[in-house]
Amino acid sequence: MKLCIVSPQAYPLLQEGGKGYAGGAELQLWNLAGFCRASGIDVDFIVDAPGGPRTEWREGVRIVKSFTRGDRTKLRAAKALGRFVADLFMSKADVYVTSCAGAPAGVIAMVARLAGKRFVYRTAHEIDCNGVYERQNGLRGRLYGHGLRAAHRVVTQNEEHRTFLAARGVLPVVIRNGFFIGGPPPADAPRPIDALWVARSDAWKNPDMFLDVAEAMPDRHFLMISPRGNDHGFFERIAERADRLPNLRFIAGAPFAETAAYFGQAKLFVGTSEAEGFPNTYLQACMAGTPIVTYKVNPDSFVTRQEIGLCADGSFERLLEQVRRLLSDEAERLRLGQNAYAYARASHDIEGEGRKWLKLFRELTAEEPSDAPSRLAKAEDL
Repeated sequence: MKLCIVSPQAYPLLQEGGKGYAGGAELQLWNLAGFCRASGIDVDFIVDAPGGPRTEWREGVRIVKSFTRGDRTKLRAAKALGRFVADLFMSKADVYVTSCAGAPAGVIAMVARLAGKRFVYRTAHEIDCNGVYERQNGLRGRLYGHGLRAAHRVVTQNEEHRTFLAARGVLPVVIRNGFFIGGPPPADAPRPIDALWVARSDAWKNPDMFLDVAEAMPDRHFLMISPRGNDHGFFERIAERADRLPNLRFIAGAPFAETAAYFGQAKLFVGTSEAEGFPNTYLQACMAGTPIVTYKVNPDSFVTRQEIGLCADGSFERLLEQVRRLLSDEAERLRLGQNAYAYARASHDIEGEGRKWLKLFRELTAEEPSDAPSRLAKAEDL
């Protein structure tokens, strides 16, 4: 079996000190690539990266530098699309996989159909599932919608998103995010950071809300790690305000490998997004034994149901009160942190979730060609 994973923005993950930003979806696809390669599957990993050799190797995975998002003229865009399509065919993969709503999903679906191969789409965010991306993005939205409906399997991250998709006639499989999880953090490890925030500076992630929390608690130490988002002006405003707060340190982005240390030094992780898929930062907090206080995002109510933190249910006042309360209660923080690590180990270890992906791929390659999405399935069916 051969796998071709398409993750346009993942290249910064593969470079030591590389420029640019790669998010949770890119990390999950790279984790999947590594697990599949370690399981004996040949993997091509297509990224958007100009310059240098067209192919590279990382940990036994062939990296293919393909289309370039910077190609803005019609001629260059057409050439980039042609190169991307050619790379998909030349991979000669049995199964193609991508994540994140966008035009590539539709292109990959068409190539898979022409080649008589299989296509798996993995959702990355709520807007992938509820129709918002398709309604708001014109041709890109229509291409994405075609890819979603033409996929032989759709994988989603939680039951809430499965319900969104099922209501629209797309029948997904739930496979949780998977990480290579090490041993538990030492209970007596020093935690000099009172509260940590890690995300892009996008308005819907509400970075200004974390600054409001820091401003309201001048006797506490806060750390904000925030690479530039799509709105450069918004990022500059957040960075300028952060720099004016004496009790907050601002880092304009850090490689994933470096952020793990910060999670291990924090007493709390604070999430302020309006909506997400299943935030990888929440799982990084869990792996570090760090309790979570979330403004709104609580997929399948896991933060509260697993007793790994608190949810403010969309109330800033409640969020502020919860941060204050947990920072003053070391015993409760320790209990929630221990629960968090146990949850990550039991539910998100790449060994368990990766085996579900392998079973899905084997089922797909054993089937007769079909243009229809998968049957309804839950993760425990795999």
